[in-house]
Amino acid sequence: MIFFNLHEILKKENMSQNKFSKISGVRPNTINNICNNNLKRFELATLEKIMAVLFPMGYKIEDVITYKDR
Repeated sequence: MIFFNLHEILKKENMSQNKFSKISGVRPNTINNICNNNLKRFELATLEKIMAVLFPMGYKIEDVITYKDR
């Protein structure tokens, strides 16, 4: 299964989902679904927007997405 660690990153950075949504340009509902690992599909354009904010902060894609075997 694929897991998103965005919630943990935002918590560590002391940033709300709403603020991150505004900075990244990703809809608040999408950010909420990512933080809750409640996605059925995911656009690469969304990942690019998220990484455009997180990469300058020192995060890599491996910090955002984790794969765990069932």
